[in-house]
Amino acid sequence: MSNYRNDIFDNRGSFSEFDGVYSDVDAHLNMLKDQDRCEGFFKAIKKYCKDKVVCDFGAGSGLLGVYALMSGAKEVWFVEREVTLHPLIKRLCETNGDFDEGVEFHICVNSSQIPDERNYFDVIISETIGDSGVECDFTYEYGKIARKHPNSICIPDRIEYYWTSIYEEEVQKEMDYLKDFPVNYLDIEGKGKSPFLPFIYMRGCKVRDKVDSIENKFHTLDIKNYPHDTYVDMKFNLNNDSLKDEHNFIVLYWRCFTEDLEIVNNAPQKPLGTFCNWIQFGFYNEGHKDYSLYTNIKEGGVNLMKLTDENSPKNQGRNERFE
Repeated sequence: MSNYRNDIFDNRGSFSEFDGVYSDVDAHLNMLKDQDRCEGFFKAIKKYCKDKVVCDFGAGSGLLGVYALMSGAKEVWFVEREVTLHPLIKRLCETNGDFDEGVEFHICVNSSQIPDERNYFDVIISETIGDSGVECDFTYEYGKIARKHPNSICIPDRIEYYWTSIYEEEVQKEMDYLKDFPVNYLDIEGKGKSPFLPFIYMRGCKVRDKVDSIENKFHTLDIKNYPHDTYVDMKFNLNNDSLKDEHNFIVLYWRCFTEDLEIVNNAPQKPLGTFCNWIQFGFYNEGHKDYSLYTNIKEGGVNLMKLTDENSPKNQGRNERFE
């Protein structure tokens, strides 16, 4: 039996095992440690927030709204449902509070407590981004606020979805390990047929340093025109020249933008060793071409669907609520 060490596949369970995590300070420490995330939002805040009325939706520790105040915003509304974080937001404002006279900040629990006037906000900031792009019901609620303030700048204003194909040594290592395993998992469904080898289902992963991988955009989620339906069927096709014979793994990821400015991403092109608060999703390249990332855009969660020749979906995602 060979020794196996996992390098890229994420071992977290479904997000439901982590309910309430945003009330814990350690979750926000992870976000602070993601330098690319912070710098991307800071760049957009500096560009758009001076002398503006700003809403920081899903404020967390208050980082982005406080940075907007530090960048010259004249009024900031912090919206954070975890009331245990409200004292932290207030202290963070006061600690960094060398603001101009007349600058205001307000802290509230939900969007029902912010001004009801249409187009009251000039800028709406929200880092309600999950591993699959959509984070629980937060992204949906962010979209509702954005629709009520159509003249506002949204940071971010869209999430773009991509796939790329790669050769991932980890996939082969995993297969070699199971071939050498003392208990036969290879013939569970008949000779040479097993749900474990290869493992075809979608799973979390942390792929890095794939600088030569070719991006294929397959969907854009527009925050200001957020869909009203519960599910969005994000179809994509793997039949193009970027998919090489040696590529054994497909990586799904996203990039977030405001206008032409990229804010943040969880792309596999990030350098090895880069701390990223998000994982990607990926699956074994079994040669099938047509898929859908079937996404619950109101509550979060995605399923990978294999589309058959009759164009009917076959669940490849184990109904896991990944966000």
